[in-house]
Amino acid sequence: MRRPFVVICLLFLLALRLYFCVFVPGYGQLADSGQFVYVSGRVSDMEVRDSDSYVRYLITLSDVSLKESAEGEICENWSEIVCYFSQNPDLHVGEKVWVSGTLRYYSQAQNPGQFDLYRYYYVKGRPGYLTSPALLWRDGKSHPLGELIANIRTFLKERLALFFGEEYLGVMQAMLLGVKTELDDDIRELFSGSGILHILTISGLHISMLGMGCFQLLRRAGIPPKVSAVCGGLLILAYGSLIGLAAATVRAICMFLLQMLAVFLGRTYDMQTGMAVSAVLLLMEQPLYLFYSGFLYSYGAVAGMALVVPLLKQLAAGRGGWLEQGMKVFGAGLGVLVMTLPIQLYYYYTWAPYSLLLNVMILPLMPLLIGLGLGVLCCPFGGLVRWAVWSCERILDLFFALCGLFIRLPGHSLITGRPEMWRIYVYYGLMGLFCLLCAAQAGKRQIEKRLSVSSALVVSAAVGILVFRASPDFLAAYLSVGQGDCMVLQTGGQVYIADCGSSSLSAVAEDILLPYLKYCGISRVDGVFLSHADSDHVNGIVQWLENYENSGIDIDMIILPKREAASEGSSFDELLSLAQAREISLGAVSAGQTLELQEATVSVLAPTAEAAGDENDLSMVLLWEYSGRRLLSTGDISAQVEESLIREYEVLSEEPLLILKAAHHGSRYSSGKNFLEAVRPEYTVLSYGENNSYGHPHADTLERLAAVETEIYHTALQGAVEVKVDAEGEAVIKCFLEE
Repeated sequence: MRRPFVVICLLFLLALRLYFCVFVPGYGQLADSGQFVYVSGRVSDMEVRDSDSYVRYLITLSDVSLKESAEGEICENWSEIVCYFSQNPDLHVGEKVWVSGTLRYYSQAQNPGQFDLYRYYYVKGRPGYLTSPALLWRDGKSHPLGELIANIRTFLKERLALFFGEEYLGVMQAMLLGVKTELDDDIRELFSGSGILHILTISGLHISMLGMGCFQLLRRAGIPPKVSAVCGGLLILAYGSLIGLAAATVRAICMFLLQMLAVFLGRTYDMQTGMAVSAVLLLMEQPLYLFYSGFLYSYGAVAGMALVVPLLKQLAAGRGGWLEQGMKVFGAGLGVLVMTLPIQLYYYYTWAPYSLLLNVMILPLMPLLIGLGLGVLCCPFGGLVRWAVWSCERILDLFFALCGLFIRLPGHSLITGRPEMWRIYVYYGLMGLFCLLCAAQAGKRQIEKRLSVSSALVVSAAVGILVFRASPDFLAAYLSVGQGDCMVLQTGGQVYIADCGSSSLSAVAEDILLPYLKYCGISRVDGVFLSHADSDHVNGIVQWLENYENSGIDIDMIILPKREAASEGSSFDELLSLAQAREISLGAVSAGQTLELQEATVSVLAPTAEAAGDENDLSMVLLWEYSGRRLLSTGDISAQVEESLIREYEVLSEEPLLILKAAHHGSRYSSGKNFLEAVRPEYTVLSYGENNSYGHPHADTLERLAAVETEIYHTALQGAVEVKVDAEGEAVIKCFLEE
């Protein structure tokens, strides 16, 4: 059997995936965030975060045990925990310590498409961190080697900071040391939108340059192969200890060490075997890497290079013309794309089609950039260092310029949404068939028309199945935005948003709204209704407009209450100026208007164009109707306005509402008894932030809702609430956190 280790490893991976299909992986929590705990561990890393407003000393402890009381039993073991000290505790790497403090968990995703910081760190073995820590005990026994590595890392970071300007420092620290705390958000977004964010990850390129460079230099110096292999391996282990061990880095180090082991044993190294063995070793240490994007993307890229690229090059070999030349230029990128496209779409919901060309232009310069950067870190000669810094900055300027050019081209980002798992399985199955067809043509002098047509059809079917999404008949999603409101409604291929803002979350557009739209495959929004100008209803839209060009999603129209759109000194002034600068149409509606959508209608019940008074009571009230089912959006109106609505609009009392979005986040002074008895909602959505300072939802409001026997959904506790209605009027409701 060829490559028996590969077969064994593939069987292990298949068994692990089947296991997780039956037993869904859990991400359990020890206790509620905010609990006072006692923590023991050994100091493994130290970092100083110095900003304009504060200085924090980040102490990382490894081999961590947590107790709920000083004398209690150990209740949880973690790999690591970070302690945020406000004053320097003067600890040393290797010391064993006891500390107490407040345990905080990283934030959990509460909406589809939202990045789950808790799961990300849970896989790394540290789902939480410690605030306000107090040092209780230390053994004073440092680890000389560990402290040396920490000091070297600090020295190298400071050396880069000494030579590089702010614009370049974050990129160089990420590329050379794996440190991304200094990386500018705009640069990260630029690289991500251009499809080259992977260049900031330390992976195979860095390892091969350092390790193989060391190995080849020693061999040319006449050092025996075994000694050269050991030295190369030790250098890479030292570099790995210095930069930290992310999944892609561990993969590259494992594969390089296996390659050096083959040299030491006098055996031939096989890339496929090295890839499979290293994957199994990683998954044995942490099985949840199977759901970790960095792990999957890294191995997908290597699999493309090892399995697909040789087939493509073999197919083009000896044929001359455009096919052979094109494969030389784009073969590696195409091979990687074939294997990683489903991973890209599943975790990021978008693909940059120009990234294939951009990577062809940028990747040849990466060895030079990394080599010059390593020279800056190691070279003692000032003149050479300044020349290396200047060269690095010019290469990065070229990267920035190319990314800026490509991101301005039409269609620079294709938003496809997240594909279901069955689509991914079918895609890989069809791509496997494509590879077989390529292999069948590879040994022939002429490409058979029948096989080439079959190959094109197979690839088209695979990509089509992966990216195709049918628009829902009617889907309303009440997103969990903390203390605020946001609803996204899809109907008949159209998309509307009713409010988006939060007073408890600082980046509601970037972290919640835009990821949700991309998750759903939405690249254009037909209209944004804004009930009133309170920040917890509109600041998400303002944030979106401030970074509109980079969002990749267009807005056709923003719709305001007519009294606001027509008035001088409107409370929407900032939003209006941003919308006009982005050439977004503005609409105005008032009570009594009904808008006919593609397959639904929306009626404006309040306010009138001449209304005046309290800002909350002047909120826009919308009644959405589809297939006989009705949803009511109420803004922040009070019980007095609710009663005026049921007096003025008898239609509200004719049939029970399917969904009532409770006014003012469940305030005591909204959702009045008479109103609830009149509209009789089957379901009520309360949108608020957990432990908010307003006491929402109020106990009196919950009591009134219980009295009309409506089923209540809490965004703070259940995450996003999605309501799907089919053409027959059948409704299905699901909550994100319960999924």
